[in-house]
Amino acid sequence: MAGPQKISIGQIAEVAKGSVAKAMASRTGPLTNPRILGFVPPYWWLGYVIDNLDKAHLAEAQSVATNVHGGVAIAIPAVKGATPGIIFVGGHCTIGFQLPPDTAVTAE
Repeated sequence: MAGPQKISIGQIAEVAKGSVAKAMASRTGPLTNPRILGFVPPYWWLGYVIDNLDKAHLAEAQSVATNVHGGVAIAIPAVKGATPGIIFVGGHCTIGFQLPPDTAVTAE
């Protein structure tokens, strides 16, 4: 049985920023100004935040999460099995994906 796949925070952050930029390039409206890109432990959720998002845009946000994940998975196959999604709390929407459970994140 193979051990966990390893990815570095720096590697995935660089690729994710490019994927987010590509996903935002053809969009207009409230989903075009991502604020933060980062990891949220303990589940290693990778995402970026859109402030003051209206609930009417949640389906579009989910679509963006799927597109961003797809772009990252092309460059970093270890995240192919990740689950794209959104977290919506208090008007703030984190758009991203949860890494597969067998993925170890390193600081390298």
